[in-house]
Amino acid sequence: MRNLLGMTSGNYDVTSNAAFNATFDADPDMPWSFADTLAIIKANAPLFSPGTNIAYCDSNYSILGEILQMVTGKPARAVIVDSIAAKLGLTHTLWAADSATPAPHPNGYVPQGYVPQGLDPAKPNQAFHNAAPPPKVVNAVNPALAAGAGSIISSLDDLKVWGREIAEGRLLQPATQAERLKARRFNGAPVNL
Repeated sequence: MRNLLGMTSGNYDVTSNAAFNATFDADPDMPWSFADTLAIIKANAPLFSPGTNIAYCDSNYSILGEILQMVTGKPARAVIVDSIAAKLGLTHTLWAADSATPAPHPNGYVPQGYVPQGLDPAKPNQAFHNAAPPPKVVNAVNPALAAGAGSIISSLDDLKVWGREIAEGRLLQPATQAERLKARRFNGAPVNL
């Protein structure tokens, strides 16, 4: 659990998978389940042995969401809304149950033709920009795709409260907050922008 939370698990990141990205770009509302996420993780070699390095990984949050459900017996989205958002008074924060984005909302976008560095060796790396081709407007995304890594929708006012909670950790025991605040440097990945 510590490796998942600290991004030191070494798990393969589903969102770095070229086939997944191509399928997602074509249909962000595609059917998806945790079993699909797990299949991609299992089909690819780990990035490193657990605890030996650090790399951001959306797969870790998907796994943590499943663990949360196994421990509580409730879907992770219900736990987050009931145990965190409600306690903090985050009245405009939700984990979507389906792909319908509640109004009002800004448009979402998916880049078209952009190949991030290292994801597809068969294609040259391209700089992401809005000129050619322009990003596709996408407002329906299956929340199972991001799961615990990004299916929560919120307002700026609620995010301000959340930011204060992250800093102060009022919902956590002091020892847990102290552990959460321990930092490890992310070296990052090169970005071609």
